[in-house]
Amino acid sequence: MEQENQMCGGLTKTRDAGEKEQALADKVRPSLEKEEGKTFPKYVATKYRSQVVNGINYFIKIDVAEPQSFIHAKIFRPLPGSNQDVTLEKYEKGHTASDEIQYIP
Repeated sequence: MEQENQMCGGLTKTRDAGEKEQALADKVRPSLEKEEGKTFPKYVATKYRSQVVNGINYFIKIDVAEPQSFIHAKIFRPLPGSNQDVTLEKYEKGHTASDEIQYIP
């Protein structure tokens, strides 16, 4: 696996999402669906970027099979042993497959 030098606080380059990113997205799916007031017919993590903070922020592009069908979700994974759970911090809807994942403040 290729190691990428990353400065604390900086975002990684965009990568293809895998099982780990899908699992993170799945953990916050109930919160996202509750916030939107609907169940998504499709929910597939496709791309992501990450940011090392006091834990890791994941910025995940999720295909939800609607017009302008991609959501960009900011998901926080705390440090191991912190007794905190993965949380949905913020999200942006209305993105397309070609939209670049940007930092969500």
